[in-house]
Amino acid sequence: MKKCSFGQSSIEYLGHIISEEGVAADTSKIEAVKTVINLSILRNYGKLAKPLTDLLMKDSFIWTKDTTTDFEGLTAALMEISMLVVPNFNKQFVTEIDASSMGLGDVLMQEGIPLAFWSRGL
Repeated sequence: MKKCSFGQSSIEYLGHIISEEGVAADTSKIEAVKTVINLSILRNYGKLAKPLTDLLMKDSFIWTKDTTTDFEGLTAALMEISMLVVPNFNKQFVTEIDASSMGLGDVLMQEGIPLAFWSRGL
């Protein structure tokens, strides 16, 4: 019974809040992301995180004012993650893929509304 919920107007599921308004990121999970950045639903995540990822190269960890600005920009972008829609499997899916020598990116959409984002630096 402790895992059952009936008659709820919203429910937490896999780090999201599902309600009649749609699917939203759970704000308590977003707070945790402030310290541990591992998210794939953020548009341009690869570009935003690249300056910080570059710090992980051997002998290149130097925290500067620019690094602080990059970190704060990424944190702000993570805090702005709002509503994603639940996929409707009766409608057409569209994916936009981009690739360069710097990275790969993909957006899964329905009717022009993003469902998920994925990116990876090369």
